Amino acid sequence: MPDQHTDTSTTITGAAPSVAVALQRAADIAAEHGRNWFGVEDLLAALLTGSTTPLHVHWQRRGLAALSFTELRDFATSLVPVESPRRDGTREPAKVAFTASGPLEAEYTALVEQA
Repeated sequence: MPDQHTDTSTTITGAAPSVAVALQRAADIAAEHGRNWFGVEDLLAALLTGSTTPLHVHWQRRGLAALSFTELRDFATSLVPVESPRRDGTREPAKVAFTASGPLEAEYTALVEQA
């Protein structure tokens, strides 16, 4: 039987170091659960675990307790920084490049392009 696996690669430019930390933690969480891939569930867990995540730090500063989903969403949205030029003076937007190869290549690529 031929290999049915679809390989994926994602390259991100213009991301803060905390994004790389969260992605690495998500990969670690997936590995801890016996997987060699990670998804948004792992990323969500990475963002919500640990006492040094930006979300946790802001939560502690504001003295927040339990929140509803809507309150959590609004809180997370309130943390998004305002526009600022890059240090070199340009305003190039951050970019995400995704590629896939394998039997589900077209499906995966279409999913990302719809975002």
